[in-house]
Amino acid sequence: PGNAEEISMKAAVCLIVVLLSVSYGFQTSEPAKNDKVPPIAVFAGFGDECDFPGMQRFTQFFADRLNTTAKCIWIGYGSWSSIFMNFEKQGEAACKQIENDPVFQGEFSVVGNSQGGLLARYVIEKCKNLRGRVRNYVSFGAPQRGVGKLPHCFHGIICDAINYVIDFGIYWSLVQHNIGPAGYFRDPNNISDYKKYSIFLPALNNEDTFDQDAYDGFSGLNKVFLGMFAQDTMIYPGESAWFYELQTDGTITPFEHTALYQKDLIGLKQLNEEGRIVFHKFPGDHLQFSYADIEEYVLPVLAS
Repeated sequence: PGNAEEISMKAAVCLIVVLLSVSYGFQTSEPAKNDKVPPIAVFAGFGDECDFPGMQRFTQFFADRLNTTAKCIWIGYGSWSSIFMNFEKQGEAACKQIENDPVFQGEFSVVGNSQGGLLARYVIEKCKNLRGRVRNYVSFGAPQRGVGKLPHCFHGIICDAINYVIDFGIYWSLVQHNIGPAGYFRDPNNISDYKKYSIFLPALNNEDTFDQDAYDGFSGLNKVFLGMFAQDTMIYPGESAWFYELQTDGTITPFEHTALYQKDLIGLKQLNEEGRIVFHKFPGDHLQFSYADIEEYVLPVLAS
């Protein structure tokens, strides 16, 4: 009888605790679903691919540290396609991967390394059949305003000659459709051909025909992280990562003084004025950062 009474007392106490928890909204130790960090789609850069160990570790880091799902988005044939696949087609392939993946049916964030940052932005602005929406955008050394010279070959007699030849033929259809980076090459001395014949970047930046969906997608982001590298030898100018613009005389114009910003063609001005952009300059060369850097500067953006 004593044991039965003790059990009854414990049951009564448990019932009271449950009722109080329901009545006063006591929280359990398990976080609410809406507190969970959204899944993350990761995009590799030039010459890189999802199967390479570095990209695998990079992607898994986000999943582990944020307790969420992170997936590297495979494009075409991987590293080969990053170089020799029409860049618009790369963007379309990215859209199909995201659109067909049940992980990305709700809110999700995108992270891109180098040219992968442009593919991530393409998903934000140009994917027409997304079943979810992009919440946050992170780019590391992405050529947001294009590149004007061959990687690792910015100056010198030989490099000047090579870059002259590139300028001459970069907007040829054969080049645009068969060399990936040609799609985001921006020659400040030939802006008319750039806008007319470049198959990728002018459309992404709303420089020709205005795309309201592109504007709404980018301006509607919760947070943006733009990482630039102070000693970048891959993209020229390195400041393109912050939407800075190369001019005909070789000077570089800060984004606030460009038409793209002042006319707010993609929503960059709105995002900046509302404090939704984090600008960060890493001290080293292209994509030279540590996991400690990501922990300090990037994870808070993705967790917001």
